[in-house]
Amino acid sequence: MKEKGDPKLLLGSVKIVHPEGMPPALTLYSVTLPKGLGKKERFTLDILAVLTHSLQPFPEEITQADAQLVMFQDGAYYQSPYETKSSHSVLY
Repeated sequence: MKEKGDPKLLLGSVKIVHPEGMPPALTLYSVTLPKGLGKKERFTLDILAVLTHSLQPFPEEITQADAQLVMFQDGAYYQSPYETKSSHSVLY
C-alpha cells in the first residue's frame, strides 16, 4: 500500500524514543501509521538520512598532486524489529 501525496499525511506520528537498556548513542524512532494494516496489506516507508561527519580523509595528509580519497564510517543499514523485505542505500 504505497500511497501518493504529502508524506506528512501518511504517518500518524513520528517520535524519538529511549527504551531502557539501549545505548544513548543509538537514536530510535517510533512511527505510528494513521490506520492499521489489514492481513496481507503492506506499507512502504522511505527514509532519507543526512549524515554529517561520516567521511574522513584517507590518508589524512596528501600532497597537492595526490587524489583526495575519503573513508565512510557509519552504518549503511537501518536496524528494525520488523522483517525487512528489501533495503537500498545510496551515497551521494
